[in-house]
Amino acid sequence: MKNTFIGSKIEDGKEVSYNLNSLTQHAAVLGTTGSGKTVMCKVLIEEALAAGIPVIAIDPKGDIGGLGIISKTFDFRPFVSSPEKTQKLYLSNFQNLNNSNLNKLSQIKPKIFTPKSSIGAQISLVPELTAPDGFKEELEKNPSISAGLIDPLSESICQLAGLSLNYEKAKSLISSIILYNWNLGQDLTIESLISQIIKPSFENVGMLSLEDFLKEADRLKIASSINLILSSPSKQAWKAGEKVNVKKMFEPGNLSIFDLRYTGSTEDKQYAVEQILQEIYRFLLHKGGTDKLKYILYIDELAGLLPPPPSSPPCKKSLETLIRQARAFGLGILLATQNPGDIDYKILGNIGTRFIGKLRTENDMDKVATAIGISLSTLKQALLTFKTGDFFYNNSVENKSLKIHSRWLYSYHSGPLKETEIRWVNNPQTRPVVGNLLELPSKESSRETFRNSFPENYALKILNKLKEQTKEYSDKTKFLIEDSPSREYVPYLSITIEPKPFKKKSFSSLGPYIFDLTNKSKLNENSLKSGNWKSIKKYNYKIVSPKRSIKKSIYQAIGNSQINLKRRLYQSKVTDVVDEEKDNVITSNYNYMKEELISAKRILTEKSFRGENKIIKILEANTKKMNSIKNRVRVIKAGRLVRKIFGNKRLSDKTKRIKKMERTIVKLRKKGKLIKQRIKKHKQALREKTSVLEGKLYQKSHTLTKSHTYNPSRKDIIVHANLFLVPKEKTIY
Repeated sequence: MKNTFIGSKIEDGKEVSYNLNSLTQHAAVLGTTGSGKTVMCKVLIEEALAAGIPVIAIDPKGDIGGLGIISKTFDFRPFVSSPEKTQKLYLSNFQNLNNSNLNKLSQIKPKIFTPKSSIGAQISLVPELTAPDGFKEELEKNPSISAGLIDPLSESICQLAGLSLNYEKAKSLISSIILYNWNLGQDLTIESLISQIIKPSFENVGMLSLEDFLKEADRLKIASSINLILSSPSKQAWKAGEKVNVKKMFEPGNLSIFDLRYTGSTEDKQYAVEQILQEIYRFLLHKGGTDKLKYILYIDELAGLLPPPPSSPPCKKSLETLIRQARAFGLGILLATQNPGDIDYKILGNIGTRFIGKLRTENDMDKVATAIGISLSTLKQALLTFKTGDFFYNNSVENKSLKIHSRWLYSYHSGPLKETEIRWVNNPQTRPVVGNLLELPSKESSRETFRNSFPENYALKILNKLKEQTKEYSDKTKFLIEDSPSREYVPYLSITIEPKPFKKKSFSSLGPYIFDLTNKSKLNENSLKSGNWKSIKKYNYKIVSPKRSIKKSIYQAIGNSQINLKRRLYQSKVTDVVDEEKDNVITSNYNYMKEELISAKRILTEKSFRGENKIIKILEANTKKMNSIKNRVRVIKAGRLVRKIFGNKRLSDKTKRIKKMERTIVKLRKKGKLIKQRIKKHKQALREKTSVLEGKLYQKSHTLTKSHTYNPSRKDIIVHANLFLVPKEKTIY
């Protein structure tokens, strides 16, 4: 599969290509809100769709429905109210427009499914209990199928039924019933499952009899709960619509989006994702192996679906199974999240390609760096100056790392689609009539060049004034013009605020803040990044007269940055650690003082050990004495038995001496129990004292943490101001 264009290098602007076959080892896009995470994901999906790869997308927040809206001329009516402006904005982001990709994307067949809702295409997500073809043979070849398919399925049934009593036993029983029937090639339904829970077709579960494992009364309660799937109106909502047909969804040219906004709670979203993943896994079991990319699964937000331990919902287990096994079937998985700290970040170690944008906290950076096997300092340095659309591209498949800026999209990109817009995507014939489509500007007009014929000193005063003001109110400046002839240029000011370190704590730069100095035009930020810029040396340019004050623009950027930078910081009194998370500083103090705790624990343990040894010696002496008396009693009883047999004498069973000795044994046994209790209490006291020591150390770690309010003034920041002269044709004026 040929390499595809996904963006450009930040350092030199050279194009960056990506081999889509690398997606069989999966990819993850990480970045906080506003980092360009969703755009980066959509770029990869667009390239895959253009290559004929079908996609199933799981959309928890409704952000990716726009992938189904394509126009060869970027005329996105009726989804936009200003089509001409939108077209100009899109065209300004492409220096070389790939018409071939646009043509291919315009032919895709999108469909948006909305589980539990009739807004989009309705889809039934009731657990599928029909036996997979050739299940018994597949199970003999690969026993892990049971764990990958049956266990999550039984857990989903328990979750949907709302089972809490005997949960683990109910799950085990349901798994056993499914396995038993599927091995015989028999299909199940919810109705037949309920019947078999009450009266299973087998007598044992594991080594235990059915009745010993789960009483009939308990099985009736479980069956009653599962019956709610058939009777409860709220659960019936999962049944409405067509069944999930992965075979059809994975036909070339198909884009199937599951919009989960209408499912309800996080638990409902987890359940919906689990059913989709189960159906994909079923489909893959019957596919031959391949090392080429054939299908893509895209999950736009992992938060809540892949939580960190100990939480382990069924959808997490199924996703982990797919990540491990899907590569063999040609399935590539694309994952995204804005909060790496809220997911089981260790899963990132099994991902081949990572795109890391701006991250919110150092804790997020630390977890990501650990997961992908690079140092925290390397990752922090890479992300330090990142803006929207910038990513640290780490490809372990090809063993390369780059800093890139993602290309812009061919598809419509806005917020979540409205209800009517979802219906327009699914049924294009219902869209309002918009008249003639906009046409793309002709190549001749777009390539037309102009000869500057202005006097050598034209606009000299304007430029000098702009330069003076920019230098006066900023710390570092650049003056750039796009290297393409134009009749007239529009001045833009780009401001980036770089905070100085505070008590050895570094902060990410803010911005860029883009200001149109004429107050009349609009420009996409990516245009400033992707343009071919050179220093302003000559002055024979016609410039639109600026109306906006540079001083006010810079002060506005500084004010916004100061608001965003203001935060509470926590500093350790014993280490150099400064962090926004108080717990991180406390942990640092605790680890620093651990030696003190280890030493105190050692002294306490040694003292406890000496006391315990004394008690053990008393116990040993007591046991020895008791055993000695027992032996004497046995000897006396044996002698009396001999005299009784051979002397034909009638002797009483016990003498006073034996009775006395037996009473002594009882007393010694009680004493032994008391001594053992003393040993147990002694050990408990040691644990309590150790716990108290740890508590005191943790409390001390708290007291050694002080807080600061970071509220930077003008002297605490560095203002970078770049003045751009942009060709008027590239703005929306």
